[in-house]
Amino acid sequence: DVALRKGERKANDGAQTGFHATKMSAKDALDVVGGFRNGLAYGAKIRAPHAFVMTLLFRRDVALRKMIKDVATVTHEHSRNLALFALIYKGLSRGLRRVHGGNSNVYYSIAGFIGGYIIWGKNTNVNSQINMYLLSRILFGLAKELGQAGYAPVNDQVFPIFAGFVWMFVMTMFEMQRTRAKLQPSLVSSMDYIYHQSNRFKGVEDMLTQPGLLLPIVAGIVAKML
Repeated sequence: DVALRKGERKANDGAQTGFHATKMSAKDALDVVGGFRNGLAYGAKIRAPHAFVMTLLFRRDVALRKMIKDVATVTHEHSRNLALFALIYKGLSRGLRRVHGGNSNVYYSIAGFIGGYIIWGKNTNVNSQINMYLLSRILFGLAKELGQAGYAPVNDQVFPIFAGFVWMFVMTMFEMQRTRAKLQPSLVSSMDYIYHQSNRFKGVEDMLTQPGLLLPIVAGIVAKML
């Protein structure tokens, strides 16, 4: 009887230990909240200046109130989505690691997919920009990985060909009215400013007196001096 009771006590102690091992610690919770906080801060730091500059460059005909609202809206969306994704991703990956043990990459894949589906799955301009940005980085990373493994040529001789095809496709899509609408609006605005609005200058004097020319000249001089 004594041996039986000792065995039952050990089993219960083991069960309690396993139960506590699956619970997220205070440090886990703090790390998850820290990810939420840093997502908010990083989103605002990156998006607000970008949105402000783009609005000044390409939407100067819009009322000041509308400009401020648009900048605030995209800044809020970018910051909120980064913060919520960090919350979901870190919470799920930590939780899976606690429940199943180890440090498997599968946990990160599952957490990334669920967070991406929930947070970045809505088709907005901000989400499209971020998803396309990440896709380009993923393709570059995979190409480098294939090159290092010997499955694909990735070197200075191949890169110009790659660049040529990229610009061939994007310029053709931009110039064709039917496919231009399929491109990201911010990209179309940028390209329209460079390639189409540049046809409206009335002369060299008009070209030189337009705003925006001084900054790159000063930047070039400073870059050479430093």
